Amino acid sequence: MQVRIEQTENKGRAYIGELPKPLAEMTFTMAGPDKMIIDHTSVSDELRGKGAGRQLLMALVEKARN
Repeated sequence: MQVRIEQTENKGRAYIGELPKPLAEMTFTMAGPDKMIIDHTSVSDELRGKGAGRQLLMALVEKARN
């Protein structure tokens, strides 16, 4: 599964699948230059139990570290 990340100003999301309706998505808000708040996660039934949520989280953790 490929995780893509998009961000505009202080809002963004990591997602798996194709827009506008990805199979899994985790949204976030940047609350300053060094603080990311993950505020929503959704995973379709198709990907449930396959580690999609964890992959999204790990991609955002890597982004925050960089």
